[in-house]
Amino acid sequence: MFKFDLQANEKLVSMTRQAESVLIKYVFIVIIVLYIPITFLLRYSLLERYITIILIWIVLVTLFAINKYLLWLLNVTLVTNQRVITIAHKNFFNREVSQAPLVRISHISQKRKGFFQTILGYGDILINLEGIEKHLIIKNIKNPQEFSGILWESIEKSQKNSYFGKISVANAEPQE
Repeated sequence: MFKFDLQANEKLVSMTRQAESVLIKYVFIVIIVLYIPITFLLRYSLLERYITIILIWIVLVTLFAINKYLLWLLNVTLVTNQRVITIAHKNFFNREVSQAPLVRISHISQKRKGFFQTILGYGDILINLEGIEKHLIIKNIKNPQEFSGILWESIEKSQKNSYFGKISVANAEPQE
């Protein structure tokens, strides 16, 4: 569905996207905008007269639903052994990619706001980076505790690998 090239020696640890429950709002919108006009036309026996307009309306609403689903599908967060990558599509022609090296992450916090996020188990992740005031925000992630745990494990492994790599390079004897 999407392609993102990883760097050399970089391995994918986790991939996640927004919770499926964020699509519920759009399902209700589609049902309402289809139900109301068709019910009105059926009630007043006008359906035969406006069938072409109704068919065009159904196609437009269906395209709206497909658009929202594809945008949900394309918005993804990747955790690799070296960095966190968020790919956010506002529409098909507006893509924003944010990347943060794991070694620069200083703090991870989770936020669940409101009734639906609490009941349905999704929330936001805020990632603080060293030297940058602005947070990297990952919105509406399902099970944010699990995701932050995976992120912390990746950070610890990354720090161990970079630490042991520095020791082995520092203690290496020059070759002649």
